[in-house]
Amino acid sequence: MMSQRGKRLALLALSILTLAPACISSPREIADDTSDVALSDMSPVIVSLVERYDAPGLSVAVIRDGEIIFSEAYGSRDIETDAPVTTDTQFAIGSIVKSFTSGLVGTLQADGTIDIDASPIAYVPGLVFGDDELSADLKLHHLLTQTSGLPVMDGSAAFFPAATQADLAPRFAAFGKSCRVGDCWSYNNMNFILLDMVAESATRQSKSDLIKTRLLEPIGMTGTVSSTAEFLASANAAKPYGRSGGRTVPVAQEYLFGEHIYATADDMARWLAMWMNAGDVDGHQVIPTDYVTQAISMQAISDGAPPQASDPHVHLFGYGYGWMVKSMDGNYVVNHGGNENGFSAHVLFVPASGLGIVALTNQQGSILPNIVTDMLARRLLNLAETPADTYPVRVTEITPLRADASTLSGSPISITKAQEGAYAAPGYGVVRIRLTGETVSLETPLANFALVPLENSTFGLATDAPVSAGVNLEYFQVAFLDRESPALSLNIAPEPVIFQKID
Repeated sequence: MMSQRGKRLALLALSILTLAPACISSPREIADDTSDVALSDMSPVIVSLVERYDAPGLSVAVIRDGEIIFSEAYGSRDIETDAPVTTDTQFAIGSIVKSFTSGLVGTLQADGTIDIDASPIAYVPGLVFGDDELSADLKLHHLLTQTSGLPVMDGSAAFFPAATQADLAPRFAAFGKSCRVGDCWSYNNMNFILLDMVAESATRQSKSDLIKTRLLEPIGMTGTVSSTAEFLASANAAKPYGRSGGRTVPVAQEYLFGEHIYATADDMARWLAMWMNAGDVDGHQVIPTDYVTQAISMQAISDGAPPQASDPHVHLFGYGYGWMVKSMDGNYVVNHGGNENGFSAHVLFVPASGLGIVALTNQQGSILPNIVTDMLARRLLNLAETPADTYPVRVTEITPLRADASTLSGSPISITKAQEGAYAAPGYGVVRIRLTGETVSLETPLANFALVPLENSTFGLATDAPVSAGVNLEYFQVAFLDRESPALSLNIAPEPVIFQKID
């Protein structure tokens, strides 16, 4: 069964594994009969998993030696209209987009537009780091391998959203490093946001256009779009859903600077085939072969601990350039998962076997795609199989939306008029505390939240409106600090961020 072990920080592994690219045919080819003999009995099994998960919809594709041998769709892309998922249905792919940023970097390196051994400061106007070591030592290579030492800035980007990625550049000056550059591995979305900023600044083009012209079109991914606006206007777009109180509910569409990837499962299979074919599609070198080799090689160890008893043959987890890698029963597996508002996804490929597997669902916080890819990989690689009914059902519940904070706790509101007003923190922005009758609210650029009394001067967050940034409200808390000058803390970073009162 697939391991769900947590990620550990580990020292950078400088050794690079050299992989011989698989010799496969054009990834554009689709078999007339997509029911491969080895998978002929898998559709009913997948249906049973979709039902156990109560997932709205799922799309699955398998590619082997450049040919799509399995392509099936299940459930609904839109529950309200009962529109079914088809092989043309587009899903958000979450963090799998990092592999596209990596591929884009490979094309820009090939034509001399950028150099992965250069500093991002060389390309992004106004980029200044708040640490001398980051300024001197950080290279694009470290961003690709998640060994940059950049701070975790997700809270800044989520609660204080910028109109474009470039608008985030001035914020870096307010943050120090999280560790020495190149010495530790830490999964950090900001690494790839900064790579996107480099690509856009170096080319003066949007990420959406770059992805479309340099990757999607040459590969033949005609069913995939690279902007949120295109996705929302598409007749093939899956609607986003999550689980709340044991029910499936619609959630807000996440907006990632409007530049994201929404793909069909078949197109994602073509994406995997391109990587397994050393970057070549129909004789056209989309991504340089040497870059492909580096990208799917283990550049850093993310978890080098001994295997767990439940998964004795799955171990040595690492990271390449936007790809995760691991050893699975003697197979070198390249993979990545993705989660965002209303969607979960997982893809994997085995270069030595020419095998790639894709699973996409419009269910938030779900490991259903991971289970499907694991199950199909074990079947096609002739490994010990896990009975479908013994796989766990794990779907992260989204926070119930609450309109009236006073109904959530009997604790008295302990905020005074003196604590009402605006508060600011460098690298973040301004929030405002407002007291209206029995309700205290926190106003942020992302959304306005009612404050739910917890204990002493600590509050949780609540809202009756969908939040579009994948924010889990159960986690975040506001605490009013007893200081000479009024201040509050908000836990939107590894250490709570202090906001000082400014009016």
